Amino acid sequence: MVAQQILVLFVQVRILARQQ
Repeated sequence: MVAQQILVLFVQVRILARQQ
């Protein structure tokens, strides 16, 4: 599902933002 892929990307972005 496209929505699931967007959700995964959103989580990855949050993790990257947390590291910076």
